[in-house]
Amino acid sequence: MSDFGSSARHSGGGSEIDEEEKPAYIPKNPIILPHEVKLSKIMQDLIGKDKRQEHLHRILASAADKDNQFTVAAHMQKVFKVLIESYPNNALEKLEEVSYLIKHGNDLSAFLKTSQDCDYKAQARDLAAFIEKAQPLFQKAKAEEEGEEPPEAAPVCSIQDLLADQRLFRAAGIGFSQQELYLL
Repeated sequence: MSDFGSSARHSGGGSEIDEEEKPAYIPKNPIILPHEVKLSKIMQDLIGKDKRQEHLHRILASAADKDNQFTVAAHMQKVFKVLIESYPNNALEKLEEVSYLIKHGNDLSAFLKTSQDCDYKAQARDLAAFIEKAQPLFQKAKAEEEGEEPPEAAPVCSIQDLLADQRLFRAAGIGFSQQELYLL
């Protein structure tokens, strides 16, 4: 009788069975359990008292590769850093590509445009000119005589109270719903 599904071999004609045992894999770093994850002060401030967010962060920080060298949380931080710095307008389109390149240790600059040579001096000059032009609009009017208070400036534009106006329109049977108006 022979069992084809097992890795045991029968030797000779006897009852002696030789089994090949693979040694258990020992990771390079110890396994991190979720309750052992230490949260930074910044992360504690961001999470606040939300226990679900804290639990999720602990799970991501404890999920690691085979040798426990690279955690999911650390990988996500690296990916988001590249996406925010280099691709703020199309981050979703580049997510998989950036993640793959970082995971496999490839040089991002060989595949993606990660450095931007922008000249912000022209933009700063334009903003400085606009600020100078708009500055007089924000200054208070001066009093004509020393003892009196300056006259109150008339508003540049009037902002309607849409909620009050909506009550009138609702009485007439027209207008937006209260939720739509709130979004406006």
